[in-house]
Amino acid sequence: MSDIVAQRIKTARKRRGWSAQELADRLAAAGAPELSMFVISNIESGRRKDGRRRREVSVDELFLIAYVLGVPPIHLLVPAEGSEEPVEVAPSVRVDKPELMLRWIRGDQTLPGIDPRGFFAATLEHVQAPDGQQTLAEYTRNVLHDQAREIVEQFNAEAEQMADRAKQKVLALRDRLEQAIDGGASGEELRELLRAMGEKDQKGEG
Repeated sequence: MSDIVAQRIKTARKRRGWSAQELADRLAAAGAPELSMFVISNIESGRRKDGRRRREVSVDELFLIAYVLGVPPIHLLVPAEGSEEPVEVAPSVRVDKPELMLRWIRGDQTLPGIDPRGFFAATLEHVQAPDGQQTLAEYTRNVLHDQAREIVEQFNAEAEQMADRAKQKVLALRDRLEQAIDGGASGEELRELLRAMGEKDQKGEG
């Protein structure tokens, strides 16, 4: 993320036609003289050979820089459109598309591993209609998707349990019939045994 912020700051600065010194002067005028030309250069210049950044950007600094550059803070957090460089938001989570990153930051879409119910519930606290209606629709879709998945999983589990119970009953019936036949039971006695076991099954007895 810090690499993206650095690149976006540099791009926005150049689009303004400002040098690093001019941006530093404007930041000083806005109350941040510590963000000197050398600091700006270190922020924008990328990583050292050891892989660590020369200078990170704090949240406070990001908002101030966005204010001075005249861009929304989100502009500095999202890769340029058409970028193919994935963004690592966690050691095991990467976002491949800038538009997905934008939708996540805006609260329009979740990322893998995020509970959509909690995500959209939090988002709805900060949006107004009609954006709130769109977010609510997305939230509803995700919740319904989760509920449908849970129902399918529960159905499959219950179906397996029912199949196991049916198999056990068939095996028990076979054993009882074999015992009765080996004992010399008549056809009438076998029919009576089947009827009794059927009634027992209807009553839900084991």
